[in-house]
Parts: sequence; C-alpha cells; structure tokens
Amino acid sequence: MTTNLVKLQTVEQLSPLVLRVLGCNPSPMTLQGTNTYLIGKGRNRILLDAGQGVSAYVDELKNTMTKNNLGLQAILITHWHPDHIYGIKDILKLINKPNLPVYKRKLFEMPNSTILEKYSMPENPDEVANFTFINNGTDEFTIETEGAHLKAIHTPGHTTDHLCYWLEEEQALFSGDTILGQGTTEFEDLYDYLNSLKLLLNLSPRKIYPGHGPIVENPREALEYYISHRQQRNNQILDALKQTNDGLDPNKITKIVYT
Repeated sequence: MTTNLVKLQTVEQLSPLVLRVLGCNPSPMTLQGTNTYLIGKGRNRILLDAGQGVSAYVDELKNTMTKNNLGLQAILITHWHPDHIYGIKDILKLINKPNLPVYKRKLFEMPNSTILEKYSMPENPDEVANFTFINNGTDEFTIETEGAHLKAIHTPGHTTDHLCYWLEEEQALFSGDTILGQGTTEFEDLYDYLNSLKLLLNLSPRKIYPGHGPIVENPREALEYYISHRQQRNNQILDALKQTNDGLDPNKITKIVYT
C-alpha cells in the first residue's frame, strides 16, 4: 500500500488537451481515486475511463461538463476492473446518450473466480455495458476529436484486455493501471507485463497520464524502475525455488522474498 499520497484536485486542467476528473473513490487500491480524463479542445470530448459509479463523481463530471459547455463523443476504457467501468451506465444516463460508443478490448478469456471475487465483480465484465470491442487482431485502432489524436496500444499484464492510449499531439501516454503516479501496480501475468513495460519504454513518452495518482513527469525513469523492480522480484522468486527442495506454495515464496 502506498502512503503519503500527493493531494490531487478533484478537477484539474492538466494541459490544453487534458482535463482530469477524479473518480471520488479513494482507497488503498485506487490511491487518490480513479483518474478519468476529458481529452480534446472542442465542445465534444473523449472521456477516458468511467470511474466506479460513485454518485459524487457523476456530480463532479456533470458540473465540469456544464461549466465548460462540453459534450461527449465517446468513452474509452483501459481495462475491465470495476473502478474503471462501473460508472459507464451513470454517465450515459447523465448525458442522455444510451448509444454513445464505449470502446474496450474484448476479454477472450474470463478472469478466474478468485480474481473476480477480489474485485467484487459478480458478472462478465464484457457485459457491464454495450461495448464496441476494438484492437482484437492486427487492426490498429485510432480515434480523433478536435485537437487530439489517440492510438490504442494493447498492453497485457495488469489484465489481459489492458489498453494504453497514445496522445500524438503531446507525445504522451495514458497508461491506465500499467503505470501508476505513485507506487507500483499489480499484474495478472508477469511475462506479459514486462513485455508491455518494454514496449512503452521504446515509445519514449514525454509524460504519462496514469490511471491513478499524479502525472508522471519522468517517464523513462519510471518505466526503467518498474522493469528493474519486477525483474528483481522475479529473480528473487527463482532463487527461492533453487534454495529448497520442499514444496513451496505462493505464501511460502512471498515470505522468503520479502524477509
């Protein structure tokens, strides 16, 4: 758990093209709350991630859109976790556009029951909304709005369906939960996660807008740290396995690595 969290404004204009609205759902897992982003500079914006369905967030989003005379062109979802998708229905109701496109990568394999229980997800995440599924083969998905061009990048590891988004005009990355603004993140698959981190490192982003926490202003340093940190943990696990012939369950491995 990350302590000493940086205080974030509930609503903040981060750049001429990016306006952040916090999800109003702070917790040890979500840090200051889920970051949602209104992207573009015209009247109709793209919303990246939809929060957890907290009424205070919907009120903040409504007030922000009303104050700035904004509408929505589409919603982009980075991954299936409830703090990123459960707000979709409330947002569509708020703007009275039940058929607004909501883009997400399809889950070709359901998370196991343990993972679903961990995130209090009683249903198939792909059925939470009427998603338009994207980026499921070799096809490249891009979307544009006034002032902004976004490209989807499949970055499995945190989840199998995880997408980051590249903002061409700023050479900036919306990282979802692959990179956080503070601390490190969890992952379902270490091999995929490391490959995704290396892919993002090769993009050389100028800044990272994370799914949780403040902007990452030193992207190369942050990505290199994430990679070395995970590789170090991986090596510690391998060393632990070599040190004993006894059967090791995950709890025993954790005790060896972290003591």
